[in-house]
Amino acid sequence: MTVNIGMIMRTYVRCSEIASPLILLLFISMVPVEAVAQAVEARDGNIFFISRDGSRKQLTMLGLDSQPNLWSDGNRVVFVRRTPDLKIETGVPGPRGECCQIDNELWIADVTGAKQPKRILRGHAGIYKIGPDLVLGGFQSPQFSVEGRIVFFEANTWATDGAIYSLDLTSGFLRLICVGIGFQVITEGKYKGYLIANKNMPNYPTHVHSYWLLDPVGKLLRQIGDGGQYALSRFKDQNGVR
Repeated sequence: MTVNIGMIMRTYVRCSEIASPLILLLFISMVPVEAVAQAVEARDGNIFFISRDGSRKQLTMLGLDSQPNLWSDGNRVVFVRRTPDLKIETGVPGPRGECCQIDNELWIADVTGAKQPKRILRGHAGIYKIGPDLVLGGFQSPQFSVEGRIVFFEANTWATDGAIYSLDLTSGFLRLICVGIGFQVITEGKYKGYLIANKNMPNYPTHVHSYWLLDPVGKLLRQIGDGGQYALSRFKDQNGVR
């Protein structure tokens, strides 16, 4: 519906000469107001929830938080918390060229504010060989699975690659999905709930990445076309992926 604001104002002026204040208020209330989608944002290191009426609610207050992601049901938000008390050396320099990573915790908050935010994962030092002692730190891009049972995220692990993980919120089980740089949880289209990951291809003579499709629990299914950017764009267009 298109609203002609100029016409409304001219009508308001003419009506104001003869109508009572109550009638004018009723008239103005008929002007449609566009609803705002629920969202979350980080500002000055704190997480804010933006409701459908546009109002903001502050969920954290320590000035340490970033990269919030809202679950599709709009009830919970996952975010990264900076850890000044825990610095972890990985293959990637920390902020401002520091030696260590300081974004080493994942937290979940209830958007109603009825419950205190809860830590779901804390990183640790380690080695660079894949296994139980693999270094875990430098968290980024946390995303809920569509049904909200799993949080996927990436860790800055090696100088040329990250490690993409899934964290089961029920059991607490942490699983390394693949080595790669960047991923996306698909929220719309034929493959809703699935993932796309930019996966490292270890058998190539040079450092190569390829886009892969993963199932809703993070199991590798197949390469998307030839694995390149054009193939990814075509896959998204053909399947309504967002």
